[in-house]
Amino acid sequence: MDAMEENTFLELKEELKDFKKELKASNSGLEKLTLKKAGILQYVVFILGLLPAFAGYLLHLMPLGLALLLAKKNATSKEFFGSIRFVLSIVAVFVYYLILISLWATGILPGYFILLCVILGYFARYYYDFWQEFVYWGKPFREAQRLKAVEIYRRYFQTH
Repeated sequence: MDAMEENTFLELKEELKDFKKELKASNSGLEKLTLKKAGILQYVVFILGLLPAFAGYLLHLMPLGLALLLAKKNATSKEFFGSIRFVLSIVAVFVYYLILISLWATGILPGYFILLCVILGYFARYYYDFWQEFVYWGKPFREAQRLKAVEIYRRYFQTH
């Protein structure tokens, strides 16, 4: 951008503004560019994975919820909220697992419970990404929106 001429920068800025306006007018967005059609395997994973993912969310609700509350309380501006929440989440989950390990060491918790927490936590994260990828299931206009977004994107950003 530093080496770009002023008039080129202004043209690009104007094109970007037009691009965003057209996306908004067409009820489309950049996230629609990455949508995929769901196949039978995705439906099977969706149905079979719902219960383990829900268990993973529940097992990690306390540390991650605490991190969210502390981030809302301590973040002075929106720019820092994500970073603060990220760090607090890591610390909270680390402390949570230290507590679980100490409960296992004292004989209160069985060892498989900690392993189950780790596996279900990772699965919940995977399932969340999976859910986001196919979030527009069942909407008949989904493919039309994706194609419209691709068309608009290509019109503005296609390299020749």
